[in-house]
Amino acid sequence: MPHFSKIRNQKRIAYTIIGVSFILLLAANMLAWFYLQRIRGFFETDLAFRLKNIVQITVKLIDPADLAYIVPDDPSDPNVIYYQQLLSEIRRNNDLQDIYILSPAREVMVELPKEFGVTFSRHDLENDLIRDALGGKIVTSALQTLGEHKFMTTLAPVTDSNNMTAGVLVVEAPADFFDVLGQFNNGLIIFSGITLFVILFVAYLLWFAFRRLILVQEQMRDQEHLVRLGEMAASVAHEIRNPLSIINGAHSLIEKKYGRPEDEFFRYIPAELERLNKLIGDFLNFARTREPHMTGIDLHDLLGKIRLGTGDRSGVDIQVDFPEQLPPFRTDEEMLEQILLNIISNSEQALQGDGKVIISVSAEPSELCISIADDGPGIRPEDMPRIFDPFFSTKDSGSGLGLAISRRLAGQLGGTLSVEAPPGKGTLVTLRLPVETESGS
Repeated sequence: MPHFSKIRNQKRIAYTIIGVSFILLLAANMLAWFYLQRIRGFFETDLAFRLKNIVQITVKLIDPADLAYIVPDDPSDPNVIYYQQLLSEIRRNNDLQDIYILSPAREVMVELPKEFGVTFSRHDLENDLIRDALGGKIVTSALQTLGEHKFMTTLAPVTDSNNMTAGVLVVEAPADFFDVLGQFNNGLIIFSGITLFVILFVAYLLWFAFRRLILVQEQMRDQEHLVRLGEMAASVAHEIRNPLSIINGAHSLIEKKYGRPEDEFFRYIPAELERLNKLIGDFLNFARTREPHMTGIDLHDLLGKIRLGTGDRSGVDIQVDFPEQLPPFRTDEEMLEQILLNIISNSEQALQGDGKVIISVSAEPSELCISIADDGPGIRPEDMPRIFDPFFSTKDSGSGLGLAISRRLAGQLGGTLSVEAPPGKGTLVTLRLPVETESGS
C-alpha cells in the first residue's frame, strides 16, 4: 500500500508539471503575441510618421500657381515634365510605392512616367480621405492590402496664398515588412500548436503508463492477498471440514436410530452441511490459483452436460443455441465449466425455479463468444459497480464469490467477462475467449 500511494503521488506530480508547462506555454504565447502586436503598432506609427514628413516636405516644393496651368494630357507641358521629375526623384529617394497629384475635381494632374510606374494597379482612394485632404488636413490611411502587397497612403493638400486647395498630393509607401510579421505570427501559431500537441501526447502517455502501473500494482496486491487468503483458507477448511464430517456421521447415526419417514427435521442438517461444504469449496476455489491446462474440447458436449446437470436440478428452462459447425478449440475445460456453472447458478437463484436461461454461442476468427441470458429481475444500478467484488452478494444465501471467481478464471484463460443487467429486464453475461485451435493456429 505505501508503494501504491507513492505511485499516486508521482502521478499527481507528473500531472502538475504538465499543467504548469501548459500554463507557461500559454503565457509565453500570449506574451509573444502581445509583443508582436506592439511591434506591428510601432511600425505602423513609424511608417505613418515618415509619410507625413515626406508629404510636408514635398508640398513645400510644389508651387500652387503652377498647378493652375498644368495640362495633364499634354506630356510636353514643361510644368508636367518638371513635377514628374520631382516626384520621380522623391519616390526613388524614399523608396515609395507611388506618388501623384490630384486636382480638386479628383482628377490626376501629375503622375509618374510609365517607366517609373507602380508595381501594381493603382487602387481607388477612400472618399473620406480625399474629402479631408481637400478640406486642408493631412490624413493617413490604415494599413491596406492589394493582392499580395501591403501599403499605407498619406494625402496632403496643396494650398495657395489664400489657403485655397489647388491640389492633393498622394503618397503611397510599401509595407512589405508586415508580411514578415505575419509569417512570424503564423509560425508562432504553428509552433504553439505543435508544442501543445506534444504536451497533450506526453500527458496521454503518462496517463496510460500510470494507469497500467496502478493496474499492475492492484493486481500484485490482489495476488498477495490471494496468497495469504489461500494459506488461511487451507487451514480453515481443514479445521472446519473435520467437525463437519463428525457432525454428518453423528447425524446419520441419530437418523438411523430415531428417524421416521414423516419427520422432516432430519433433512435440515444435511442441507446445511452441504451448504457449508459448498461455501468452503467456493472459498478454496477463489483463493487457489493454478496454471490453465489447455486441451482441445468439444463445446457441444460440454454445454450439453451442463444443461442436463443444471436444468433438471433447478427446474429452470435452460436452452442452448450454437452453430452446428462450431469447431473444437483449445482451453482449460475444468475452468470453463466452472465459469459457466457459476453464472448459470446465479441465474437459477435469481429466477427461483421460474424462468428461462438461454446459452448462445457465436464464433469469430479470433474470438469465441458465449452469452448467458436470463429473464430474471436484473441488477440494481447501485449494485453494478460491486458485482465482481469478492463476498459481495445481493442474495441472503451464497458466498458472493461466483462472479469474482469466474472473472479471474476468464482472465487466466486470456478472455473477458462482462455483465449487462438493466433492472427488470434480466441479466446478460458475456464470456469472450480467444480462439486457439488444436493445431495451434
